[in-house]
Amino acid sequence: MNEEKRSSEYRPPQENEPFNSVVDHYRNIVGTPDKPIDLESMPKPLRWFGYFFFSVILIGSIMLLIAFLIT
Repeated sequence: MNEEKRSSEYRPPQENEPFNSVVDHYRNIVGTPDKPIDLESMPKPLRWFGYFFFSVILIGSIMLLIAFLIT
């Protein structure tokens, strides 16, 4: 019963509302994102590029750490 109550009361997070006119102006002029990036909604080639890019950075960091510890 608790699970049903929790799921019916859950509301997904909404966009971050600007708290003053300066922040609103900055978002409109500069174009800062107001919600997090959802990789699942992107096209497949772009998603694969993102996964590849982050994997290369992670593997390179681990290799650099190992090389530093060995020497």
